[in-house]
Amino acid sequence: MNVNLLSVIVAAIVSMIVGSIWYGPLFGKRWMKLVGFTKEELEKGKKDMPKTYGMMFLGSLVTSFVLAVTISLAPERSMMTGITAAFWLWLGFIVAVKLSEVLFEKKAWEMFYIECGYYLVFLGIAGAIFGSWA
Repeated sequence: MNVNLLSVIVAAIVSMIVGSIWYGPLFGKRWMKLVGFTKEELEKGKKDMPKTYGMMFLGSLVTSFVLAVTISLAPERSMMTGITAAFWLWLGFIVAVKLSEVLFEKKAWEMFYIECGYYLVFLGIAGAIFGSWA
């Protein structure tokens, strides 16, 4: 296992940046409506934002580290190897889990697309980082 910890931190930061764009200007309003949040509820939750973002960053570090470990097991590393590994892990773990939310919890398909899309972009970028940054 040969993981560059700096690349894990960079990927976790990328996750936060992608998330702020994805759930902000790109799909933020639609996501809020699908989740059922009002602007008033978001205003009330602002006091908890440092804790929320801290926990999210910790989760991003874990996800990034696990992806980095997985990619480090490949016989040869390249950007394409990282992106390919990220795609298959996304398909097998993110899409499959999110699909059960739509089928059994009756969450909207649109929510499925928004959330899976975020993870595809984040994991793809992270995979490229890990594949090319030994």
